Amino acid sequence: MTASIAIAALEGRMGEQLFVIWSWEHQAWWGPSHSGYTEQLAQAGRYTFDEAADITVGHIPAGEEIAVLLAEAEQRGKPRTYA
Repeated sequence: MTASIAIAALEGRMGEQLFVIWSWEHQAWWGPSHSGYTEQLAQAGRYTFDEAADITVGHIPAGEEIAVLLAEAEQRGKPRTYA
């Protein structure tokens, strides 16, 4: 969970927000209803804060699946690593 998501969650603003889940292993977004992967954001599943937390928190290995605010993903695209 990014710092901005964590802060917003603490402030109680996550209830109405939607998230998409990025898989570093598959280099793709999770599909709807936890099924499959897609490289296209438009085809990615939309998850509530609670659903995204269930998917990503405690995932082994840690950080392999990350929750991204839908609005952020629409603006910035796929997550990137920086070397």
